[in-house]
Amino acid sequence: MLLAYWKNRGPLPEKRIKSICKIEDDSWSIDKAIVEEFFDTVSEPGKWVHHRVNEELEKGYKRHQAAVARGKRGADVRWGL
Repeated sequence: MLLAYWKNRGPLPEKRIKSICKIEDDSWSIDKAIVEEFFDTVSEPGKWVHHRVNEELEKGYKRHQAAVARGKRGADVRWGL
């Protein structure tokens, strides 16, 4: 689920959780209770939120933006723009 969360770049829609976990309908009620412990299902209705992954996504986004800015500055210096 964490990999799916990362690829989705944010909270997972509740309707996709069973398919992501590959859980059948007959065992979903039991398995949901176990998996739900690790996610916040209240703050954004209809979505499963994992705050730690959100923090890591934000850090990654900030690092990416800094790298893009450095690359642009380097290109400007190199090409005299």
